Amino acid sequence: MKTNKKAISLIVLVVTIIVMGILATTVIISLSNTNIIEQASDTTFKANVQSYNTALELYVADQIMRNPSYDRSSLNVTDSNSQIFKDIFGEGVNIDTGDSLKVINGYLYYETTDESKNDVLEELGQLRWKFVENAYGQKVQVTNGNYTLDIGVQLKGYGQFRWRILGASDSGELLITSEENVSAIAKDPSTGKVALGSSLMAGTFTLPEMADALNKACETYLYLEKGAIKARALNAEDINNLTTFKKSSYIGETPMENYGTTVNFTWIDGYPAAYYGTQTESQAQKLTEVPQQYFYEYNKSEGSVSKITAGAKISSITNNFYKYRIKNYMDSTVYSRLFPEYYNTQIYLPDIVVRANLERASYGLQVLVMSDAESNLGLQMKPYTFVKSNGITWDEAGMVLVRPVVHLKADIALTGNNTAGWRIDI
Repeated sequence: MKTNKKAISLIVLVVTIIVMGILATTVIISLSNTNIIEQASDTTFKANVQSYNTALELYVADQIMRNPSYDRSSLNVTDSNSQIFKDIFGEGVNIDTGDSLKVINGYLYYETTDESKNDVLEELGQLRWKFVENAYGQKVQVTNGNYTLDIGVQLKGYGQFRWRILGASDSGELLITSEENVSAIAKDPSTGKVALGSSLMAGTFTLPEMADALNKACETYLYLEKGAIKARALNAEDINNLTTFKKSSYIGETPMENYGTTVNFTWIDGYPAAYYGTQTESQAQKLTEVPQQYFYEYNKSEGSVSKITAGAKISSITNNFYKYRIKNYMDSTVYSRLFPEYYNTQIYLPDIVVRANLERASYGLQVLVMSDAESNLGLQMKPYTFVKSNGITWDEAGMVLVRPVVHLKADIALTGNNTAGWRIDI
């Protein structure tokens, strides 16, 4: 019996077409299901983030109801195991591996390494800027998932100044700083000096007021239409954030002057005597020529420095001053971009400095300074003393200069690149 080869071939062809159709349908269904799963996952993630934000707003509203003067910007929660975290978000909050849920300055901060979530976070206004470190632990870039910017590159389109990328704030805003310095406190035309030390001694203003004046001098550079949130003066933490320097590791000229060392005081014949560490009052050394009426006290909880009235007795001072060569701890490219040709200039930072040793207590601000003689060693952060407890004061001649810093919204749109620079896209 002969087999009809043409008939068999036709049957094989038909079967093959049917099988291919079934396979194609399976693939299409599989792809559709994958898309459905992804959409469902995005919807769940979005709902979770919205619920976290709702829980936070309810908590803040409750705090304001209990205390109308409650300041939500003081609310910072970074430990998911803390009681306040549980009070806000409840027990058993499940965060995806690699993600974190925080409250920074009173607002929700959802951080993730999963770029697929960025579209949802951007829709919810949750994109945040964060630092990117190099292999040495130095911060060299900032990213919000959509853009990655080199620190120190130019940013155009914001006001009349030339601006550079500075970093990211704790609350995830983009920070920029001007290349130019501006005058913060006008000098007295009759003396030609900025009488900061004398004014402080006379009680005209306090160190916190001086620091506040530096920040207020920069508020004129706030252009809200450019996506800005606030403007202030460059401060010590802006610099420290870009370096590997740790304040707590600072070693002073003597153990008493180490950062964070508490210097205690007793009183002998109307004069304060200092001791620290394992020393006792009987081992205290009398400070030379320091009548108590010239003694100032730093109130850390209130952030104020006030003159002690006659008869009052200070008990202790905790040193918070430090100094270091910035280029020794900062990425060289970042350093050269942020501080080009920085000579014979002193920039004041709104950071109060308190220093005590066996001779005196000193009060002032942190500064950035480089002179020609020090230029080969680089820019230095150091304390600048305005008042010493033995009555000696320093009145800075000339201008008091600061460097403006602006906080930009986390979701600001940009165009450009890290070679030619970036521009705000309004």
